[in-house]
Amino acid sequence: MESTDVIDEFNLEFKKLCDTFKKDHKKLLDKYELKLKNGKEDVIDLTSETKTNDDLSSLNVSKLRKLCSERGIRGYNNKKKSELLEILKEK
Repeated sequence: MESTDVIDEFNLEFKKLCDTFKKDHKKLLDKYELKLKNGKEDVIDLTSETKTNDDLSSLNVSKLRKLCSERGIRGYNNKKKSELLEILKEK
């Protein structure tokens, strides 16, 4: 395989990755914007998955429950803030 073929193949693969990223990024933005348009004020930012335990302790119970829901955690509805923090810390 010649070097130009390798470069062409690389460029093609890179373009595919960029197109996929753009589609996924658009879906995320549309979902986030839809939540905002529906008037939900407690939308947790898109970086919520990377929040540290210190960051989590600054959230209120409603936002902690929303985060539990987004992470697929069950049985959080009747938990106190300290219990929610412990659950999220474990996951």
